[in-house]
Amino acid sequence: MRNIGRSGAAVALLSLLLGCGGQPSSGHSVRMVLGHAWIVRGGEKLEAKAGVQLKEGDAIETGAGSLVVADLNGGIAQVEIQENALFRLESVEGSERTVAIDRGSLWFRVSKLVKGGTYRLRTPSCIAAVRGTKMFRFVMGDADGMCHCEGDVAYRSISGDYEGVHHRDFMAFTRGGATVLLPPEDLAFMMIPGAVHRHSAIDNSPLGPKAPVLTEAQQRRFAGLVRDRLSRTQ
Repeated sequence: MRNIGRSGAAVALLSLLLGCGGQPSSGHSVRMVLGHAWIVRGGEKLEAKAGVQLKEGDAIETGAGSLVVADLNGGIAQVEIQENALFRLESVEGSERTVAIDRGSLWFRVSKLVKGGTYRLRTPSCIAAVRGTKMFRFVMGDADGMCHCEGDVAYRSISGDYEGVHHRDFMAFTRGGATVLLPPEDLAFMMIPGAVHRHSAIDNSPLGPKAPVLTEAQQRRFAGLVRDRLSRTQ
């Protein structure tokens, strides 16, 4: 499954490879940079490079046709920050951790947490709390989309109109304070339930496979399904 409207930027990404790092450290670090990206820290804007250490409060900004993969908390979590995105490490040092994506698409994986720990992903429209899972955040038109790829996700809209726990293969869309859900049976025309999710913008992402190209018919059906569900909330 892929972010509807994504262009063939992945081809350009491969030609802009700046490098990739090794194994994750005990802290937070940039693993891979493709194209142009920056770390915003204390009013400064620094060039993002593989191996650079990250700190709580840092933001990562990516340019057009660019991407950053980062390891958080020694590899407990990984993020693939796709093009034209702004990602922030809000609170990542305690057992209650929160990261945020203010714009753009993000593939997020949490592999393990100590008992009692939580990891939250905040978007402009929702907060998703996870324990050992993968999710993909994207924008589709004027709607904020979230694919719950693996594990359990406790999803809550910022507006307070919806709160629930979802399992794998679910999608949630929020627009204008209203949230709608697409369960696995609604998405069977474009993905096999239980199959490995493919949301990366590149071929060699440590988070997983590159997103497939949907046919025009699949794109129209998907966009129409989302529009129809959201229109019922008005």
